[in-house]
Amino acid sequence: MSGKWRLRIASVAGVWLATVVALAMMDMRPAVTVLAAVAVSIACILWLLLDVGDVAAPVDWRAYSDGGVSIRGADSRVRVLRRQISDGRALDGSAALQRALVALVDDLLATAHGIDRAARPAQAADVLGPRLQAFVDAPVSSHLLADPERLASILDQIERLADRSRPQETR
Repeated sequence: MSGKWRLRIASVAGVWLATVVALAMMDMRPAVTVLAAVAVSIACILWLLLDVGDVAAPVDWRAYSDGGVSIRGADSRVRVLRRQISDGRALDGSAALQRALVALVDDLLATAHGIDRAARPAQAADVLGPRLQAFVDAPVSSHLLADPERLASILDQIERLADRSRPQETR
């Protein structure tokens, strides 16, 4: 048992004992087992909340919400990025945009093709093609996406990657 849990159990036992002694000194005849059950129940709920709070990470939902009309491409993240760019609402700079696009490419590779770009770079390069591979390999730079035409080209390539990952309909 770790020191953290020993401290937690000792704390609950101490609070329970102090409560029982305080109630006994006031001649209130405390129900010792009921107080123990209440103390353990409250402690378990508190521990659960504290432990879940340590694990949970904040989520940035604004980058994945799209209230506009649907445009070509099935991936909503690409539509959101395209809309943010066309409306002039870029993320926190082009470096953040580049990281978001690279994360999107990595996600498409993993889900659609079963390729981890870090583990199998040669296979990833074959799927991505030379231009998209050069983009994802480039170091994060605030000037890399300054050209709107280049950014549109990269988004088109990501959309094509998403389109290739969908199974074709048979008629």
